[in-house]
Amino acid sequence: VILAKTVKGYGLGPHFEARNATHQMKKLTLEDLKGFRDHLRIPISDEQLEADPYLPPYYHPGVDSEEY
Repeated sequence: VILAKTVKGYGLGPHFEARNATHQMKKLTLEDLKGFRDHLRIPISDEQLEADPYLPPYYHPGVDSEEY
């Protein structure tokens, strides 16, 4: 048996994290999206996010990165 204490929506910001409605919430606001980006340190500028908040850009760290 493995028991794990988790937080639903961890890292998605204060409007999503630890709320029962997390699975029903489909879209992040622009401010939530910026907070998520900052929390995960994703190098996407504010201008790129503001260009189309409903279709944020994809980020690929590169095939030589440790994450990949």
